[in-house]
Amino acid sequence: MIKRHSLLIALALAITGAGLIILSYVHASSRTEINTQSASVAPGPAPTWAPVPTRVLATVSAPAEPVRTEGVLEHLGLERALLQGDLVGAEQAWQAMRETPLSASSTSQKAGARLALMQGDFGSASLRAWRAIVRQPQQAQAWSLLGLILKRAGQPQAARRAFEIAQSLDPDLASLLFQERWRIAYEMGDTGDLAALAEGYRQQQPESDLRPYYDAAVLLLADGTVEAIELLGQALQSRPTSPALLWYQLGEAYLQNGNPEEAALVLEVAARQFARGDSSLYLISEEPLIDLSIHLAKAYLVTERCTEAEQMLSRLLGSRPDLEVWVERAAACETSIPTPLP
Repeated sequence: MIKRHSLLIALALAITGAGLIILSYVHASSRTEINTQSASVAPGPAPTWAPVPTRVLATVSAPAEPVRTEGVLEHLGLERALLQGDLVGAEQAWQAMRETPLSASSTSQKAGARLALMQGDFGSASLRAWRAIVRQPQQAQAWSLLGLILKRAGQPQAARRAFEIAQSLDPDLASLLFQERWRIAYEMGDTGDLAALAEGYRQQQPESDLRPYYDAAVLLLADGTVEAIELLGQALQSRPTSPALLWYQLGEAYLQNGNPEEAALVLEVAARQFARGDSSLYLISEEPLIDLSIHLAKAYLVTERCTEAEQMLSRLLGSRPDLEVWVERAAACETSIPTPLP
């Protein structure tokens, strides 16, 4: 039985107040960009293409690309449209550029890959990224772009290898690629890689407010739930204004440890901070509001707060139809403890 964090609970109550937090899931037309460069693309079918090489092509030297003038205006139009999020204009510029010699260059193929990625066309995106790599195999940006495409396409192992190659070619990319590599390792449950990434983060960012999250995440995957709760509790007691990510992680730890009431309380704090513009949950999730709502609804169900759980889960059905059975269960307001959500 773990020691209850009475001071932490008092802080959480002070932050949440007396009202309940009922989240409404709203699809945003654009997502706030955070400094970890976590692009967002709708999931799609995994494409088929050549596998990522098992080692860096350090000995390969591609011929320098000739300077081309044809297609420059089209390429500039493509880049401008991509920056503006104008997919229609970008597609028109891409089609126009394909008629020029410049379309074969690595730079143009990378721009085309970014366009396809934004369109959710992972097959075309990967093909164009590979073409860019063939033209310039030691260009780290092309490998990192390929890694991002592979990750969005649901191929985490290949994506991780592409990111590793990119970082080996340009060590300065380490901080920029950290979060993508962390997400992949977390989804795969690779505690060894997570521990190494957390250690690297601890050395690079010793004063970061997010450092306890990474250490606690490793503990949770290694069955160190009690230790994770102690670590997060101490961090939040000393700094109650810590990012929502730490409150969310503490809620997840409480749920794993069988403390649903405490979980609901701290998850409500995370929800309140998220509603106020805290974007830290985007570091670990493409759809943080959905993930946060599911965890909070799970805590509500276990503590028999069925009305809140039903309202919250009902708002998620458009994006998660698999939750319908849980909406029905919440509506019935069963008193038995439900099985954990999938």
